[in-house]
Amino acid sequence: MSKITENKKNILIFLTMVIAMALICLILYKPFSNYLNDPAILKEKLAEFGNWGKLILVFAMTIQVIFVFLPGEIIEVAAGFCYGTIPGLIICLTGSIIGSIFIYWFIEKFGLNFVKKFFDLKKFHEVAFLKKEKNLELIIFIIFLFPALQKIF
Repeated sequence: MSKITENKKNILIFLTMVIAMALICLILYKPFSNYLNDPAILKEKLAEFGNWGKLILVFAMTIQVIFVFLPGEIIEVAAGFCYGTIPGLIICLTGSIIGSIFIYWFIEKFGLNFVKKFFDLKKFHEVAFLKKEKNLELIIFIIFLFPALQKIF
């Protein structure tokens, strides 16, 4: 199979995944919009699930970490409002840890071969300066110094 045909196939798979995620979000928006507009309703609904409500928020936070474009603040505020500061923090951190573990597992399993399907390896050489620990630490410091920059990167 030629390189162009393989790239077209990969782009088609990627676009199909994006469209599927968009459709799922659109389908789920209407049923969940009532809960997101009124925190009291959300708190009441999660209370009906008992401890499963906490797991629902952990799952939501995990999905948010994996699919970065989803806003995590809504889940964080909901967890704090419904369960309090410390339990909400634990719920969010648990979801973040599970999501991060999944990402690390995915990269370990598929790694560079997966990335090569979507990006040219020459792009990695353009950011080779990040391999120096001092440069990387400086960039991360600057990004976290200004909280708004975290959402951009």
